[in-house]
Amino acid sequence: MRKLLPVLVGLLVLFGVHQVEAFDPEDLKRLKETNSCPKCDLREAKLYRANLQGANLSGADLRKANLWGAILYDVDLRRADLQSANLSTAKLQSAKLQSANLKGADLRNADLRGADLWGADLRGVNLWSADLRNSDLRGANFRGADLREAKLVGADLREANFRGANLQTAYLIKADLKGANLEEASLYGADLEGAKLDPEDIKIAKASGAINVPKLVVTDKTLESILKNLSSPIPGKKRGSPQERRAAVNVIKMAITPCWYQPAFVENVEVVVRVKLSPDGRVKKAWVANNSALLNNSYKIAAAATALRAVLNPACQPFKLDPKKYYIWEDVSLSFNSNKLFGESVGKNSPTVTAKKATNYNPEHLKRLKRTNQCPSCNLQGANLQGATLWGANLQRANLENANLDGAYLRGADLSGAKLAFAKIRDGSLLEADLQGADLRGANLQWTNLQWTNLAGAKLDREGVRIAKRSDAINVPEPTAVVKKPTPTVVAKNTNTYNPEHLKRLKQVKVCRKCNLRGVNLVGVDLSNAWLPMTNLEGADLRETDLRFANLRFANLQGTKLKFANLKYADLEGAKLDREGVRIAKRSDAINVPEPTAVVKKTSPRITANKSCPGRYKPTWDNCKGTRTFNSGSKYVGQWKSGKQHGQGTLTYADGEIYKGNFRNGLYHGEGTVTSPDGKVLKGIWINDKFMSKR
Repeated sequence: MRKLLPVLVGLLVLFGVHQVEAFDPEDLKRLKETNSCPKCDLREAKLYRANLQGANLSGADLRKANLWGAILYDVDLRRADLQSANLSTAKLQSAKLQSANLKGADLRNADLRGADLWGADLRGVNLWSADLRNSDLRGANFRGADLREAKLVGADLREANFRGANLQTAYLIKADLKGANLEEASLYGADLEGAKLDPEDIKIAKASGAINVPKLVVTDKTLESILKNLSSPIPGKKRGSPQERRAAVNVIKMAITPCWYQPAFVENVEVVVRVKLSPDGRVKKAWVANNSALLNNSYKIAAAATALRAVLNPACQPFKLDPKKYYIWEDVSLSFNSNKLFGESVGKNSPTVTAKKATNYNPEHLKRLKRTNQCPSCNLQGANLQGATLWGANLQRANLENANLDGAYLRGADLSGAKLAFAKIRDGSLLEADLQGADLRGANLQWTNLQWTNLAGAKLDREGVRIAKRSDAINVPEPTAVVKKPTPTVVAKNTNTYNPEHLKRLKQVKVCRKCNLRGVNLVGVDLSNAWLPMTNLEGADLRETDLRFANLRFANLQGTKLKFANLKYADLEGAKLDREGVRIAKRSDAINVPEPTAVVKKTSPRITANKSCPGRYKPTWDNCKGTRTFNSGSKYVGQWKSGKQHGQGTLTYADGEIYKGNFRNGLYHGEGTVTSPDGKVLKGIWINDKFMSKR
């Protein structure tokens, strides 16, 4: 018996492993033949895009099953085990999912309209952008679930558990949240217009940055008196003099300035944000105090959202305030204005030449876009659309060259055939947008959501293609060479001297974005925590300067003297540094230190190639002159090395575009001239197919 025991244990282990790994083929066959298989074993079954409309799968084991895109209308999944199943983009309208176990399932973009999920286990489920309109979710457990951008309009969420769930920008309009647990939930940007909430949840929603939060209906006189006292000093408590409070508020204002930007289309709108701070100078709670004045207007709501985002942004905290005077600044109100921030013109905070760029676009077209969200074939070149909400906008064939779309929300927008060359589209959303045939060469797409964006036939440079592929865009094309930068843009004069106003601002507040500080002397100056992204510090003297925690992203530090400078934890992402600067930065424990910026030479090393290449093109062509016609219809005439274009040559594309200049390893490299099909000429310098500067 003792000798048989290990054998029996081994058989049991093997039997158990078999049961975990695969589904029962007979159960799968039964489902396909009868469309009914209650309590069946369908673990890890491949049912993607399967049509199971009206199927009976109650109590079935569907752990790790692949149901991507499956049609599951009216399906019976009561008490089914769907742990870690893939249900993304599945059609689950009116499905019965009472008491189903969906823990860890993927339900991204799933259609669950009218589904019955009463008491379902949805812990950790990915419901990003899922459609749950009018669903029954009473008592469902959403703990730790991802519900960003989920549509929960009219959903019954009574007694549901949202503890630790991410509900940012979710649509909870007219949803019933009575008795729901919203502790530790993230509701930033969630729309709660007309929703039903308990008084405690209303407070949580306001503190989390939700929008359209319903007013608290007060029936108890004691509670009413407490609410009234929130806006008045507590009796017998020191509040400090008005001068002391103003001084503390000014410190907070200066710290928040880099985190705030002017929303587009908003004029003369004041947003008052009430802030409660902890003794260490960090924000505990913040909410919009004049919420009622901003309702029923999407642009005013956008202004409120940008203001609240700035206050809650941890990058601009903690505020450097005297902890001994905490009683002065523990509860303050900050006023934001769409045209001015803290009484200082927005233009002073942003040294870009926006006023002159504005003359390039048609003001009537911009008004039309604001009014109707429709502007096909419009001229919006150089327009400021920063932070604009353009969900589903029609911008077919529109000219948006050099436009500022930073932080813009363009989900589902139609931008087919649009011109977006050199546009700024950082930190925005182009989710599910149509960009077929659009020109995105030279556009800045950093941190932009391009998931499911259609880029068929679009023109992108190498960096744009890399970002698009990483963001799961669809129909991503091969990179296209940058043709030209829009001509009507205003370029600042490239002088050898710095801007005195920029230097003055730097010394006052340590904030100077896109400033000209070329050749400035800042030896030994304390610039710790300074905010200097995209600033020109070429040739500046920063020896012995304290640059700890400074933001120097994309700054120009070529030729800058950095000997003995303290760059500990300074952010140098995308910055331009020479070899010596890179060495000092790495030694000082800076972060995101780039590779040394190559010195742009006027011409690439030329090859002495007097002999002609033999016969038709061969990969063995080396140090010779030859002609090759590519399958795409393009034709190259010039020098070759190791089977690649290298040296002087002319490349004529099938659409008539011509590049004449220097090549290196098959790429534009050095001086060259591009002539577009319409006859426009651009002379400049390229580095590895990337346009660097005009000549």
